[in-house]
Amino acid sequence: SAVSIKCAIAFGHMSGWSEIDAALCGSSAKKVDILLGQAFFQTEPDLLDCLRRRSKDSFQGRLAPVKPTFHPKVWVIETPATTHVIIGSANLSHGGFVENTECSAHVSDQDSIESVNAWFDKLWDESSPLTSDLCRIYREKYDKTKKLRSKLRQAIEDATDELERAQIEWMRQEAIDAARRYFETDIGKQAAEQRREAMKRIKNCLKPNAFDFAEADWLEFLRI
Repeated sequence: SAVSIKCAIAFGHMSGWSEIDAALCGSSAKKVDILLGQAFFQTEPDLLDCLRRRSKDSFQGRLAPVKPTFHPKVWVIETPATTHVIIGSANLSHGGFVENTECSAHVSDQDSIESVNAWFDKLWDESSPLTSDLCRIYREKYDKTKKLRSKLRQAIEDATDELERAQIEWMRQEAIDAARRYFETDIGKQAAEQRREAMKRIKNCLKPNAFDFAEADWLEFLRI
């Protein structure tokens, strides 16, 4: 039921666009303005071409200036009843919409709406329409740095895996230390003794290794 939709997002991927394409283009909005960043060549040129091909009076895409780094994630959705502003961390990507841990705030007070609208409109006026020449140049530069970015991404992923393994080992050791401290307390010693007694009773019920037990034994096991 939107009347108009504005979004300013640091970078966009086709995977993110596919999540919202039908809803966005199928809405009743008379005006849809999509502003994307080009810093670090994170926005995919296929998405820019897609937005350019769809461009008309009611649907426009633009690229924000290269500097300073464009890094917002803002939606302004106007409906006949009210205007919703969503400010968060999610980029226009499948990860941002579906997989990542993201955080967004919904704002609806009039002062904030006016402020965000003024901020968006100023940025929009300073940004570049998606002409065929601009999209071609952007794609050329994107492709030129693609191999370097791929190597860098792999190096970052490898380093992240190492960091994750280190954190897992730290958490494992923390758990072991916490368990040791617990079982050195009177309550922990009592709990350990209860567990040992319960294990003996379980063995009596289930009779390993033959596991030749009756229904009453099974019910007693469940009670334990």
